[in-house]
Amino acid sequence: MSWKSGGSTPIGTNLRFKILEPLIYHKIRNKSFKRPLLIFITTDGIPSAEGGSAFADAILECGEKLEEVDYPRKSVKFMVGQIGTSSRAIEDHTDLHILEKLDKKLKRFHDNDREFERWVSNP
Repeated sequence: MSWKSGGSTPIGTNLRFKILEPLIYHKIRNKSFKRPLLIFITTDGIPSAEGGSAFADAILECGEKLEEVDYPRKSVKFMVGQIGTSSRAIEDHTDLHILEKLDKKLKRFHDNDREFERWVSNP
């Protein structure tokens, strides 16, 4: 996706229509979904220009759609990295398990390249 400073991003809507629909929903409808997917999302953490829960709702909906056609929810995993310090961040959604904020984690490695390399190779 493109990025524009100061702009808003409908992250839940984009996730649903640009990622989930073509890569998962379309494939489960025509029975061609063969492999698990890992979806990486990097965000500033503020799902704006849409309802506040649209991002979480899109992820939860994905699990429900998978189960409806007898795929385990674990067939699609989401790894979400938040950059920034917004207090209205995505981790406010208790139904999702969001990894530690990426910027906080990286700050710990600022002066320790060896530990950073170890973390990157063995998360």
